[in-house]
Amino acid sequence: MIDSTTTQTPPEPPVPALEPSQQPIGFAAKLRDNSFVRLIVAIVVMVGAAIAFGSLVRVVLGKDFDKGQPGLEFLVDVLSMCVALGAYFAYVRWFERRSVDELSRRGALRELAFGAMIGAVLLSATIAVMSMLDYYNVVGHNAALLALPVLGLSITSAVSEEIIMRAIFFRLVERALGTWIALALSALLFGLMHIGNPNATWWTSGAIAIEAGILLGAAYVYTRRLWLVIGLHFAWNFFQGGVFGVAISGHDVQGLLRAEIAGPELLTGGAFGAEASVLALLFCLSAGIAFVVVAQRQGKFIRPFWRREPAAALSPALERSSP
Repeated sequence: MIDSTTTQTPPEPPVPALEPSQQPIGFAAKLRDNSFVRLIVAIVVMVGAAIAFGSLVRVVLGKDFDKGQPGLEFLVDVLSMCVALGAYFAYVRWFERRSVDELSRRGALRELAFGAMIGAVLLSATIAVMSMLDYYNVVGHNAALLALPVLGLSITSAVSEEIIMRAIFFRLVERALGTWIALALSALLFGLMHIGNPNATWWTSGAIAIEAGILLGAAYVYTRRLWLVIGLHFAWNFFQGGVFGVAISGHDVQGLLRAEIAGPELLTGGAFGAEASVLALLFCLSAGIAFVVVAQRQGKFIRPFWRREPAAALSPALERSSP
Protein backbone atom coordinates (compact mmCIF):
# COMPACT_ATOMS: atom_id res chain seq x y z
CA MET A 1 0.00 0.00 0.00
CA ILE A 2 1.38 3.32 -1.05
CA ASP A 3 1.36 6.14 1.51
CA SER A 4 -0.65 8.94 -0.10
CA THR A 5 0.77 11.50 2.30
CA THR A 6 4.15 11.23 0.64
CA THR A 7 2.97 11.49 -2.97
CA GLN A 8 0.14 14.02 -2.87
CA THR A 9 0.94 17.23 -4.73
CA PRO A 10 0.86 20.18 -2.32
CA PRO A 11 -1.72 22.89 -3.11
CA GLU A 12 -0.44 25.90 -4.99
CA PRO A 13 -0.21 29.11 -2.97
CA PRO A 14 -3.06 31.58 -3.61
CA VAL A 15 -2.43 34.31 -6.09
CA PRO A 16 -2.01 37.57 -4.13
CA ALA A 17 -4.64 40.21 -4.86
CA LEU A 18 -3.50 43.31 -6.66
CA GLU A 19 -3.08 46.48 -4.65
CA PRO A 20 -5.69 49.15 -5.46
CA SER A 21 -3.12 51.07 -7.51
CA GLN A 22 -2.30 47.86 -9.45
CA GLN A 23 -5.85 46.98 -10.39
CA PRO A 24 -6.34 47.03 -14.16
CA ILE A 25 -8.19 50.14 -15.28
CA GLY A 26 -10.66 49.86 -18.13
CA PHE A 27 -10.88 52.24 -21.06
CA ALA A 28 -14.05 53.90 -19.77
CA ALA A 29 -12.45 54.57 -16.38
CA LYS A 30 -9.33 56.00 -18.01
CA LEU A 31 -11.48 58.22 -20.20
CA ARG A 32 -13.46 59.40 -17.21
CA ASP A 33 -10.24 60.15 -15.32
CA ASN A 34 -8.79 62.32 -18.09
CA SER A 35 -8.83 66.00 -17.08
CA PHE A 36 -9.44 67.25 -20.62
CA VAL A 37 -12.40 64.88 -21.10
CA ARG A 38 -13.85 65.96 -17.76
CA LEU A 39 -13.50 69.61 -18.76
CA ILE A 40 -15.37 69.08 -22.04
CA VAL A 41 -18.15 67.01 -20.47
CA ALA A 42 -18.62 69.47 -17.61
CA ILE A 43 -18.88 72.44 -19.96
CA VAL A 44 -21.35 70.60 -22.19
CA VAL A 45 -23.53 69.75 -19.18
CA MET A 46 -23.46 73.31 -17.82
CA VAL A 47 -24.06 75.00 -21.16
CA GLY A 48 -26.81 72.52 -22.04
CA ALA A 49 -28.58 73.17 -18.74
CA ALA A 50 -28.32 76.95 -19.24
CA ILE A 51 -29.69 76.78 -22.79
CA ALA A 52 -32.56 74.52 -21.73
CA PHE A 53 -33.49 76.82 -18.85
CA GLY A 54 -33.24 79.95 -21.02
CA SER A 55 -35.47 78.38 -23.66
CA LEU A 56 -38.04 77.41 -21.05
CA VAL A 57 -38.09 80.94 -19.64
CA ARG A 58 -38.63 82.45 -23.09
CA VAL A 59 -41.46 80.01 -23.83
CA VAL A 60 -43.24 80.51 -20.51
CA LEU A 61 -42.64 84.24 -19.87
CA GLY A 62 -41.87 85.64 -23.30
CA LYS A 63 -38.83 87.54 -24.52
CA ASP A 64 -39.65 90.81 -22.73
CA PHE A 65 -40.41 89.42 -19.27
CA ASP A 66 -37.65 91.49 -17.61
CA LYS A 67 -38.89 94.92 -18.65
CA GLY A 68 -40.15 96.75 -15.57
CA GLN A 69 -40.59 93.58 -13.50
CA PRO A 70 -37.79 93.56 -10.90
CA GLY A 71 -39.44 90.89 -8.77
CA LEU A 72 -39.80 88.51 -11.72
CA GLU A 73 -36.22 89.21 -12.82
CA PHE A 74 -35.00 88.28 -9.35
CA LEU A 75 -37.03 85.05 -9.32
CA VAL A 76 -35.69 83.97 -12.72
CA ASP A 77 -32.13 84.72 -11.62
CA VAL A 78 -32.52 82.64 -8.47
CA LEU A 79 -33.99 79.74 -10.48
CA SER A 80 -31.09 80.05 -12.92
CA MET A 81 -28.67 79.75 -10.01
CA CYS A 82 -30.47 76.59 -8.84
CA VAL A 83 -30.22 75.11 -12.34
CA ALA A 84 -26.47 75.80 -12.43
CA LEU A 85 -25.96 74.16 -9.05
CA GLY A 86 -28.10 71.18 -10.00
CA ALA A 87 -26.25 70.67 -13.27
CA TYR A 88 -22.87 70.77 -11.55
CA PHE A 89 -23.95 68.34 -8.83
CA ALA A 90 -25.31 65.99 -11.50
CA TYR A 91 -22.06 66.14 -13.50
CA VAL A 92 -19.83 65.46 -10.48
CA ARG A 93 -21.96 62.59 -9.15
CA TRP A 94 -22.58 61.02 -12.58
CA PHE A 95 -19.27 61.52 -14.38
CA GLU A 96 -16.59 62.05 -11.74
CA ARG A 97 -18.40 59.73 -9.32
CA ARG A 98 -17.47 61.48 -6.10
CA SER A 99 -19.03 63.64 -3.45
CA VAL A 100 -19.19 67.37 -4.16
CA ASP A 101 -16.89 68.41 -1.32
CA GLU A 102 -16.25 71.85 -2.79
CA LEU A 103 -19.91 72.68 -2.11
CA SER A 104 -20.41 70.81 1.15
CA ARG A 105 -22.63 72.64 3.61
CA ARG A 106 -20.34 72.46 6.63
CA GLY A 107 -18.85 75.89 7.20
CA ALA A 108 -20.58 77.29 4.10
CA LEU A 109 -22.22 80.26 5.81
CA ARG A 110 -19.00 81.27 7.53
CA GLU A 111 -17.03 81.16 4.27
CA LEU A 112 -19.78 82.97 2.37
CA ALA A 113 -19.83 85.74 4.97
CA PHE A 114 -16.03 86.03 4.99
CA GLY A 115 -15.93 86.24 1.20
CA ALA A 116 -18.76 88.78 1.13
CA MET A 117 -16.93 90.91 3.68
CA ILE A 118 -13.75 90.89 1.58
CA GLY A 119 -15.64 91.78 -1.61
CA ALA A 120 -17.55 94.58 0.10
CA VAL A 121 -14.41 96.05 1.68
CA LEU A 122 -12.39 95.96 -1.56
CA LEU A 123 -15.14 97.64 -3.61
CA SER A 124 -15.95 100.17 -0.88
CA ALA A 125 -12.28 101.08 -0.60
CA THR A 126 -12.18 101.72 -4.34
CA ILE A 127 -15.25 103.97 -4.19
CA ALA A 128 -13.96 105.73 -1.06
CA VAL A 129 -10.74 106.77 -2.79
CA MET A 130 -12.71 107.91 -5.85
CA SER A 131 -14.94 109.96 -3.55
CA MET A 132 -11.97 111.55 -1.78
CA LEU A 133 -10.62 112.56 -5.18
CA ASP A 134 -14.05 114.06 -5.99
CA TYR A 135 -14.58 111.60 -8.84
CA TYR A 136 -17.62 109.92 -7.22
CA ASN A 137 -20.46 112.00 -5.80
CA VAL A 138 -23.86 110.85 -4.56
CA VAL A 139 -26.70 112.91 -6.04
CA GLY A 140 -29.75 110.96 -4.88
CA HIS A 141 -31.30 107.70 -3.76
CA ASN A 142 -33.51 105.04 -5.36
CA ALA A 143 -36.22 102.80 -3.99
CA ALA A 144 -34.85 99.53 -2.63
CA LEU A 145 -36.99 97.56 -5.09
CA LEU A 146 -34.93 98.89 -8.00
CA ALA A 147 -31.85 97.15 -6.60
CA LEU A 148 -33.59 93.75 -6.61
CA PRO A 149 -32.58 92.85 -10.20
CA VAL A 150 -28.95 93.66 -9.34
CA LEU A 151 -29.22 91.40 -6.30
CA GLY A 152 -30.50 88.53 -8.45
CA LEU A 153 -27.90 89.16 -11.14
CA SER A 154 -25.12 89.28 -8.55
CA ILE A 155 -26.20 85.97 -7.03
CA THR A 156 -26.55 84.23 -10.39
CA SER A 157 -23.29 85.47 -11.87
CA ALA A 158 -21.35 84.67 -8.70
CA VAL A 159 -22.62 81.08 -8.55
CA SER A 160 -22.60 80.22 -12.26
CA GLU A 161 -19.29 81.91 -13.10
CA GLU A 162 -17.49 80.42 -10.10
CA ILE A 163 -18.76 76.95 -10.91
CA ILE A 164 -17.55 77.28 -14.50
CA MET A 165 -14.29 79.13 -13.85
CA ARG A 166 -13.09 77.72 -10.54
CA ALA A 167 -14.88 74.40 -9.94
CA ILE A 168 -14.56 73.25 -13.54
CA PHE A 169 -11.89 75.09 -15.53
CA PHE A 170 -9.43 75.96 -12.77
CA ARG A 171 -9.77 72.67 -10.86
CA LEU A 172 -9.37 70.43 -13.89
CA VAL A 173 -6.54 72.44 -15.45
CA GLU A 174 -4.77 72.50 -12.09
CA ARG A 175 -5.17 68.73 -11.80
CA ALA A 176 -3.04 68.29 -14.91
CA LEU A 177 -0.86 71.40 -15.23
CA GLY A 178 -0.50 72.56 -11.64
CA THR A 179 -1.67 75.56 -9.67
CA TRP A 180 0.49 78.29 -11.21
CA ILE A 181 -0.52 77.50 -14.79
CA ALA A 182 -4.17 77.10 -13.75
CA LEU A 183 -4.06 80.54 -12.10
CA ALA A 184 -2.60 82.15 -15.21
CA LEU A 185 -4.93 80.44 -17.71
CA SER A 186 -8.11 80.91 -15.66
CA ALA A 187 -7.32 84.59 -15.07
CA LEU A 188 -6.70 85.11 -18.79
CA LEU A 189 -9.92 83.32 -19.72
CA PHE A 190 -11.92 85.25 -17.11
CA GLY A 191 -10.73 88.53 -18.60
CA LEU A 192 -11.48 87.42 -22.15
CA MET A 193 -15.00 86.39 -21.12
CA HIS A 194 -15.75 90.10 -20.56
CA ILE A 195 -14.28 91.45 -23.81
CA GLY A 196 -17.70 91.39 -25.50
CA ASN A 197 -19.43 93.40 -22.77
CA PRO A 198 -20.70 96.94 -23.43
CA ASN A 199 -17.95 99.57 -23.20
CA ALA A 200 -15.28 96.88 -22.91
CA THR A 201 -11.72 97.38 -24.12
CA TRP A 202 -8.55 95.34 -23.92
CA TRP A 203 -7.65 97.36 -20.83
CA THR A 204 -10.91 96.47 -19.04
CA SER A 205 -10.47 92.77 -19.83
CA GLY A 206 -6.86 92.91 -18.70
CA ALA A 207 -7.86 94.61 -15.46
CA ILE A 208 -10.49 91.96 -14.74
CA ALA A 209 -7.99 89.19 -15.52
CA ILE A 210 -5.45 90.62 -13.08
CA GLU A 211 -7.68 91.81 -10.25
CA ALA A 212 -10.54 89.29 -10.30
CA GLY A 213 -9.00 86.30 -12.07
CA ILE A 214 -6.03 86.11 -9.73
CA LEU A 215 -7.96 87.04 -6.57
CA LEU A 216 -10.79 84.54 -7.09
CA GLY A 217 -8.46 81.77 -8.23
CA ALA A 218 -6.15 82.28 -5.25
CA ALA A 219 -9.10 82.41 -2.84
CA TYR A 220 -10.30 79.08 -4.21
CA VAL A 221 -6.84 77.54 -3.72
CA TYR A 222 -6.82 78.84 -0.14
CA THR A 223 -10.09 77.10 0.83
CA ARG A 224 -10.38 74.38 -1.85
CA ARG A 225 -14.10 75.17 -1.74
CA LEU A 226 -16.42 77.53 -3.63
CA TRP A 227 -18.23 79.34 -0.85
CA LEU A 228 -15.63 82.01 -0.12
CA VAL A 229 -15.15 82.91 -3.80
CA ILE A 230 -18.91 82.96 -4.41
CA GLY A 231 -19.38 85.34 -1.47
CA LEU A 232 -16.52 87.56 -2.66
CA HIS A 233 -17.76 87.64 -6.26
CA PHE A 234 -21.34 88.35 -5.17
CA ALA A 235 -20.47 91.19 -2.80
CA TRP A 236 -18.16 92.88 -5.32
CA ASN A 237 -20.91 92.96 -7.96
CA PHE A 238 -23.76 93.86 -5.61
CA PHE A 239 -21.95 96.67 -3.81
CA GLN A 240 -20.70 98.04 -7.11
CA GLY A 241 -24.10 98.16 -8.79
CA GLY A 242 -26.76 97.49 -6.16
CA VAL A 243 -25.37 99.83 -3.50
CA PHE A 244 -23.17 102.45 -5.17
CA GLY A 245 -25.02 102.54 -8.50
CA VAL A 246 -21.90 101.99 -10.64
CA ALA A 247 -21.99 100.05 -13.91
CA ILE A 248 -21.16 96.35 -13.56
CA SER A 249 -18.76 95.12 -16.27
CA GLY A 250 -20.15 97.70 -18.71
CA HIS A 251 -23.83 97.13 -17.87
CA ASP A 252 -25.73 100.15 -16.54
CA VAL A 253 -27.75 99.29 -13.43
CA GLN A 254 -29.81 101.08 -10.80
CA GLY A 255 -28.69 100.80 -7.21
CA LEU A 256 -29.64 102.27 -3.87
CA LEU A 257 -27.51 105.33 -4.58
CA ARG A 258 -27.52 107.60 -7.63
CA ALA A 259 -24.10 109.01 -8.31
CA GLU A 260 -22.19 111.13 -10.74
CA ILE A 261 -18.80 109.82 -11.79
CA ALA A 262 -16.37 112.22 -13.44
CA GLY A 263 -12.63 111.92 -13.72
CA PRO A 264 -9.87 110.06 -15.54
CA GLU A 265 -11.09 106.69 -16.78
CA LEU A 266 -7.90 105.11 -15.53
CA LEU A 267 -9.01 105.95 -11.98
CA THR A 268 -12.81 105.76 -12.29
CA GLY A 269 -13.19 102.90 -14.76
CA GLY A 270 -15.37 105.07 -16.98
CA ALA A 271 -18.53 103.59 -18.47
CA PHE A 272 -17.33 100.05 -17.83
CA GLY A 273 -17.45 100.41 -14.04
CA ALA A 274 -15.13 100.69 -11.08
CA GLU A 275 -13.54 97.30 -11.78
CA ALA A 276 -11.71 98.92 -14.71
CA SER A 277 -10.13 101.42 -12.32
CA VAL A 278 -6.46 101.09 -11.50
CA LEU A 279 -7.52 101.58 -7.87
CA ALA A 280 -9.58 98.38 -7.94
CA LEU A 281 -6.74 96.60 -9.70
CA LEU A 282 -4.27 97.54 -6.95
CA PHE A 283 -6.60 96.66 -4.06
CA CYS A 284 -7.73 93.33 -5.52
CA LEU A 285 -4.29 92.29 -6.73
CA SER A 286 -2.89 92.93 -3.25
CA ALA A 287 -5.58 90.70 -1.73
CA GLY A 288 -4.95 88.06 -4.38
CA ILE A 289 -1.22 88.02 -3.66
CA ALA A 290 -1.99 87.63 0.05
CA PHE A 291 -4.13 84.56 -0.67
CA VAL A 292 -1.39 83.14 -2.92
CA VAL A 293 1.26 83.54 -0.22
CA VAL A 294 -0.85 81.97 2.53
CA ALA A 295 -2.04 79.08 0.35
CA GLN A 296 1.50 78.32 -0.82
CA ARG A 297 2.85 78.36 2.72
CA GLN A 298 0.11 75.91 3.73
CA GLY A 299 1.17 73.50 0.99
CA LYS A 300 -2.00 73.87 -1.07
CA PHE A 301 -0.27 74.36 -4.42
CA ILE A 302 -0.15 71.42 -6.84
CA ARG A 303 2.80 70.72 -9.10
CA PRO A 304 2.25 70.01 -12.82
CA PHE A 305 2.16 66.34 -13.78
CA TRP A 306 5.69 66.36 -15.22
CA ARG A 307 7.14 67.52 -11.88
CA ARG A 308 5.37 64.94 -9.74
CA GLU A 309 6.84 61.63 -8.73
CA PRO A 310 5.32 58.82 -10.85
CA ALA A 311 3.80 57.11 -7.82
CA ALA A 312 3.09 60.26 -5.85
CA ALA A 313 -0.48 61.02 -4.88
CA LEU A 314 -2.05 64.30 -3.94
CA SER A 315 -2.71 64.93 -0.30
CA PRO A 316 -6.25 64.02 0.83
CA ALA A 317 -7.35 67.67 1.00
CA LEU A 318 -6.11 68.41 -2.51
CA GLU A 319 -7.35 65.08 -3.83
CA ARG A 320 -10.90 66.00 -2.89
CA SER A 321 -10.57 69.11 -4.98
CA SER A 322 -8.60 67.48 -7.80
CA PRO A 323 -9.71 63.86 -7.97
